Amino acid sequence: MTMNDEFAERAWTIKRLFRKRVARYWKEQRRVWGTVVDGVVLCYLLFPLLIAGVVYAGWWADPPAWMAAGPLWAAQLAPMLLALGARFRTFAEDADVLFLHRSAWRRGLLAYGFGYTAAGLVVPGIVIYAILLPFLMGVHGLGIADVALLFSAAWSVSLAGALWRNRIHGRLRGFRKEACIGGVNVTLILALLLPSFLSGSAQTAAWLGCIGLGAGTAYVLLRGKLRHDGDFASDVALEHAARLSGTALLVRDVVPHKPLVRLDKPLFFRRSQRLFRSDASAVVLAESALKAFLRQWLMLRYWLSFMSLGIFAVSQSPLFAQIALAAGIPLLVNMMVQNHRFNFTGEAFVRQFHWEDSDLRKAGERLRLWLVTPIALVLGAVAGYDSFGLLGIMGGILLSAAYLWFVNHLTAVFGRLRATRRS
Repeated sequence: MTMNDEFAERAWTIKRLFRKRVARYWKEQRRVWGTVVDGVVLCYLLFPLLIAGVVYAGWWADPPAWMAAGPLWAAQLAPMLLALGARFRTFAEDADVLFLHRSAWRRGLLAYGFGYTAAGLVVPGIVIYAILLPFLMGVHGLGIADVALLFSAAWSVSLAGALWRNRIHGRLRGFRKEACIGGVNVTLILALLLPSFLSGSAQTAAWLGCIGLGAGTAYVLLRGKLRHDGDFASDVALEHAARLSGTALLVRDVVPHKPLVRLDKPLFFRRSQRLFRSDASAVVLAESALKAFLRQWLMLRYWLSFMSLGIFAVSQSPLFAQIALAAGIPLLVNMMVQNHRFNFTGEAFVRQFHWEDSDLRKAGERLRLWLVTPIALVLGAVAGYDSFGLLGIMGGILLSAAYLWFVNHLTAVFGRLRATRRS
């Protein structure tokens, strides 16, 4: 291979430039979300996903009353959010005005951006309609072809809305821009909503017309954008907003608008009163960690969420799923409490007392029992009552207590092993 051939092989093309920008964008998003999402957070996310999966399976087996009474047009509310939130991604950058002076490059990046936007709308659309399948097919008796028709209509309308709003951002300013975007959003809502009030062949024809109208509008808007070069500044601004959307979501409650000093009183234990009479070091440390846990509204909210969502999920699930939930949810709460104990004992004020390893271990065991026991016993009682009636309550409580003792003992064993390795 000659030097010229090697240079030609490594030369930049429109496709390669677009691919590099997309890869860099997702790498940046991964780094941003990697600052807050770790293994513990993923375990916490596993809990609502597990509950959602159980509830979803229950919808197929026995749709709840509110779902059975829901009209067909209610299924279009979720696709409306997709249509209203869709963005046309161009991946334009500030330096393009200097270096991408050839119009072919600009049009090429826009064409690839159109393909990226169209493909990007497929994934959330599939997720939305997969969640709606028990309602569409189980309640209203639609076939898979009808669902595919609804999905195609929502996809084409969302794509047209993304391009339409992009063109408005590039051509209008101020009140006129906001008014036109509002009119576009209303048009998209009506396009997705009105066919649901029809029936039979008229409804099918309306959905097909919605698909054709959305695809045709998207095509016309794309051709107009390819011919018009005045949208570059707005494309760059919109891309900056898209790249920073993840960061803005994470820091929305971190950066204060005004330097206000707030002194929030805890909901519980506003005074430093003792809870137990024992002066043993392990009891004092566990008591302090318990009060620190209950004084933090965020931790208390997580604990109450595990309790309430666990009761709901167990009561709405079959027996095999009840056993899995009654065993899995206390494990997640146990991890949360263990993480709280490590954070509490790692504070400088607590570490200055030089606690013995045995005190730390016993305090952790007590804290886990105090905070995990209520959830485990309640879930066991609910599962026992739902499956076996009043007699099952005592059995569920006894099994949950034995399981909780095993989990707490196993956690303590792993804690001793980790302490031995560190020493």
